[in-house]
Amino acid sequence: IYTILKGRPLVVVGSADKDGTNSTVKSIVRALSLFVCGSYKCLEWTCDPLSFSTFITFKLLGISRDVVIPSAVKKFISIFDTESEELFAPDYRKGKFIYSLLNNYKQFPTEEVYLSYLHYQLCEIALTACLIYHETLSSDTISEDDINVSHSLKSNDPKSEEKSNVTLNSDILPELSFESLPFNNQFTLSSLQKKSALLSNLLSSDVAIIEYMIEVIRYQQANDIH
Repeated sequence: IYTILKGRPLVVVGSADKDGTNSTVKSIVRALSLFVCGSYKCLEWTCDPLSFSTFITFKLLGISRDVVIPSAVKKFISIFDTESEELFAPDYRKGKFIYSLLNNYKQFPTEEVYLSYLHYQLCEIALTACLIYHETLSSDTISEDDINVSHSLKSNDPKSEEKSNVTLNSDILPELSFESLPFNNQFTLSSLQKKSALLSNLLSSDVAIIEYMIEVIRYQQANDIH
């Protein structure tokens, strides 16, 4: 789970059955697909050769043991062998996120309730990443003086609800272009840590998860702008 949440591709390996697939591998991939972030896809089973281009689309996939993984690719992926139950992946040493997902699973009466709990915890992690990213982004591009909040009544009808109108000063709109957003190499984790109290309070393994989720947010914003 940690290797997926930090954005490192995971390959689940197993021997092909008589029907040419492996039900165990497919079940594991299907279960872990919950933790794949962004627009990346999952592939439950393939016998095709792997290359770097494979992981442009897929972050999680199941493969036949007969597939040869190039040594250059192995350096950048994690591998789980379903038969030997060996996992070749970065260790989750210091953090709380993964433990919050897994430690209490026995307390839930059904799988459906536990699945709802996982969705809630993942939303909390994603929200933390969004808060850290937009906290830093807004401090770089928009000051408090640039935001005018005015309250007005829709009509004189006493039953009408009060609404808040939030408007941006037109003088700063040109600054909110694609070039001004921090998609460049200078928008690094170190710069985030200096500006965000939330990130500075996280442990190292959890920081890696947040860093990847922020990259996903930036990528999605870039696609929206283009």
